[in-house]
Amino acid sequence: MFKDQLTELSTFVKNVIKEEVETRKKFYSKMDSIVDENEIIDELIEKWNSMIDEPSYHDLRALLKKRLNIEHDNEIDENVKLKSCYWADKCDCITDNNLSLHAINCHNGQMWYAKDLDDYFGFELYRYELIVGGPKHGTLIVHGNHEDNENEEDIEIKLDDFNQKFECIENLNKFVQDANDKNGEIHKRNAQHKKNFELYTKKNKIKKIMEVYTLFKTKYHMIIGYNKHSKRRYDIFNKKIQDLTNEACELLSINDSYDQDLKVLCQELIDILTNVDDDMKNWYNIVEEKLNTKFNEDVSKYICDFI
Repeated sequence: MFKDQLTELSTFVKNVIKEEVETRKKFYSKMDSIVDENEIIDELIEKWNSMIDEPSYHDLRALLKKRLNIEHDNEIDENVKLKSCYWADKCDCITDNNLSLHAINCHNGQMWYAKDLDDYFGFELYRYELIVGGPKHGTLIVHGNHEDNENEEDIEIKLDDFNQKFECIENLNKFVQDANDKNGEIHKRNAQHKKNFELYTKKNKIKKIMEVYTLFKTKYHMIIGYNKHSKRRYDIFNKKIQDLTNEACELLSINDSYDQDLKVLCQELIDILTNVDDDMKNWYNIVEEKLNTKFNEDVSKYICDFI
């Protein structure tokens, strides 16, 4: 009978732990995946390399040749480095009205980021750099510190000055912006799902702990035992109960906007823990020491680990 009761409690706790692990694994396996930045860049470079065949690029190249006073197509085709940028979330300098939070990659209250394309273009300085996306979208930079350029300072040429839109450039911009917008939406959606899931698991764990301690109340005397190790075991469970009670009290002290169902569960848990703790203390105070009752180490391990 004694062994059967200990096995029952041990099996219950093991199953609770197993269920929590499996639920968490199942949840994360079903979350939407964010497209890896390297995959976005790879596709961007493919589009950049194939752009040379598009009519709108031919128009742009002809205008740049005339503006830069150069003769050959390859002087444009082989000497322009792409800088890809995209818009992101609003900056905290706007939401918090605090200028100290203003970031260097904030433009009029909106964050923007640039893709690192050095792995594709290398680190050497190109004669020209074309910015696609972000606050300087459609800007060609003529580098001033390049040996083949006559200008000493960087010169910025706005493609808008040509009074026409270039479909090849706009398509690159749209691809990068759409890809990162989609990733941003997935990130926000996943963050909300995680928040809801963590709240669910917190509630569920409290329910399971209440079940464990309800069962524990009927068996603690067998778990703690009647031998020279009983005082140490009693102190361990007493501390576990106090720690759980303190955590529950801390959740209850959070402002009223916090989840009310969780607060109800916390109060129920506190009531159960208090009841178990009082009952255990009364029992221990009247128990004679060193009765050498056999103690089950397996139960000790799993019960202590969980609760």
